[in-house]
Amino acid sequence: MSLRVITILTMLVAASVQFTPTASAQGLDDQWFKVTINMRGSAITPLEEVEKTKGKVTCYVIFNANMDDDGGAADGFSSTSYGYSVWSEIAPGNWQVSSVGLLLTAGENESLMVGSDISPSSNGIKWQVVVPDKDATTLQISFIARLKLVYDKNADLKKASFKSMGSMMPFGTGGGDVLYGDAKLKGKLVAIDKLPFEP
Repeated sequence: MSLRVITILTMLVAASVQFTPTASAQGLDDQWFKVTINMRGSAITPLEEVEKTKGKVTCYVIFNANMDDDGGAADGFSSTSYGYSVWSEIAPGNWQVSSVGLLLTAGENESLMVGSDISPSSNGIKWQVVVPDKDATTLQISFIARLKLVYDKNADLKKASFKSMGSMMPFGTGGGDVLYGDAKLKGKLVAIDKLPFEP
């Protein structure tokens, strides 16, 4: 093998090491996402009538790397730990934090978003979201998601999005009704100056 070929291969390997994120890269650190939630299910009224219900709501979430816990090796898998804050519009123009907690990302390039552990018995990520146009309905949503992170040549986060793979709305209240059902979540990266509120 010629010296030139060896040099080129060495450069390619170095580039791969430098620009390929790992599961512990903390790519979500200090990143905002706009999240759209489509929900459907059943509502039990105070008269015990069961009615179909559906709705759509937008919320925003900020992730911060949990420096006290890098995720370690959960159930033998490498993972990364984040704290998060979910912001909901509790009244028109009034955005407040509706949920805080911890989650883990796992897999190559942090491709999975799960709950506080990645075991099969995990109940997933649990968010509380307010729906202002439905009598300030409060939803408890549990889900797991596929996460896609795209980095530029300098290993800086360029694009990011996630989509729920499985979710449920185990409990919610609104206008005296009790809600049960499921939900689909989609999130995409958003710049802080595009937020509809001052965090």
